[in-house]
Amino acid sequence: TINWIDKTGNKLPFFNLPQDLVLKYKENHLTFKYSGIYLTNPEKVSYKYILDGLEEDWSPLREDGKVTYPGLPHGDYTFKVLAFNERGESSKEPATFSFEIKPPFWKTKWFIALCVVVLTGLIIFYIKHREKVLQEENRILEEKVRERTAQIRKQNEEIAHQKEHIEHLYKEVTDSIQYAEKIQAAVLPSDELAKEVLKDHFILFKPRDIVSGDFYWLTHVGDLNIFTAADCTGHGVPGAFMSLLGVSFLNDIVNKRGIVESNEILNELRKYIIASFQQEKETTERKEGMDIAISILDKNTNILQFSGAYNPLYMVRPKKGKNELKIISAGEEVVLEPSMDDEKYNLFEIKADKMPAAIYLKMTDFTKHEIQLQKNDRIYMFSDGFADQFGGPDARKYMSKAFKRFFLSIQDQPMEEQKESLDNENLRWIKHINPSSGEEFSQIDDIVIMGVKI
Repeated sequence: TINWIDKTGNKLPFFNLPQDLVLKYKENHLTFKYSGIYLTNPEKVSYKYILDGLEEDWSPLREDGKVTYPGLPHGDYTFKVLAFNERGESSKEPATFSFEIKPPFWKTKWFIALCVVVLTGLIIFYIKHREKVLQEENRILEEKVRERTAQIRKQNEEIAHQKEHIEHLYKEVTDSIQYAEKIQAAVLPSDELAKEVLKDHFILFKPRDIVSGDFYWLTHVGDLNIFTAADCTGHGVPGAFMSLLGVSFLNDIVNKRGIVESNEILNELRKYIIASFQQEKETTERKEGMDIAISILDKNTNILQFSGAYNPLYMVRPKKGKNELKIISAGEEVVLEPSMDDEKYNLFEIKADKMPAAIYLKMTDFTKHEIQLQKNDRIYMFSDGFADQFGGPDARKYMSKAFKRFFLSIQDQPMEEQKESLDNENLRWIKHINPSSGEEFSQIDDIVIMGVKI
């Protein structure tokens, strides 16, 4: 049976249970309670359940007759549950309950159309204004042509370059606006490209809100496979637009300009961000930027380049021979001890530079690390959303130490199962009561984790 509780807290009889229930978008925290009867051994009843529309696989057997789904996105769902006795015999047909959660207003067609109109108007206004400025500059230069011929040529070249750059950005933004209804999907690489570039891999992507300030990006240039995981300033809509800029900048730096050194990519990305947000000095109030980890794998030699802005790289290697890792950092050989290990695997942490891809008090060139990878090595890049999540029985952050320990615990699993295990671990950590609110914890930040097996 499936019990239904009305808004006053009263339990309704089964025959009053509404079918094909339609809920508002905010009514997305659902708890299902269920029970099965087995007269021979009532205490040995266990259950499997699945929420069609959210989950693809049935849950493992569990004795608890209750499951909670917090923060469900809009869509159509059917909850199904099966009861089992101690011999593994199950009920013939699952108990089911169907319902729908309506979408929020910001995913309606009229709201998306309004955003498109406003963004289009702002871009056209900016382009027209910039064209007027350029025309005025050209007029002034022409008046001084006799006295400053050499200077005019130089300035004309700069103006032509600026105009070309503006037209290029305008085209990219215009193309993105055409896909405004699926703007976040347009930011992220397709599954087909990810399989082509990363082969045996997983990408766990969990926005805190509908769209995310975290993003992942990848491409290939010749024999080099280039991939990155980044955490932009902010989350939700502002963070998502920042991630769109990040993808646009990376496409320009790598695919158009052909820069394929990991540290140089971050150096150029920082320049783009400082120029775009007019970050004139390190004390500026404009702190837009990103923490980012970027890797470049030569598929012929298995040599990996890595550079990071705050975000490190984890590498897990099966134990054999010496428990150390030799890498080349900034041109010098460095020997790393495992950051953590177990009986079968070593986990090495290749640290990032402690500065963001943005203006900063003390800016230096980013460091390039080179690692000779071996077959069955696993590398992981991620944002801080997983480790910084509050939850657990002690109401604290998950922390990077537990993050590393969990990575080691799932190394015998295929990569796709590792993704599911990480997701379940995050949900397990969140599903504790927050003492300050008396309710379960909620996700506090966007999460992206990228894993690749060599």
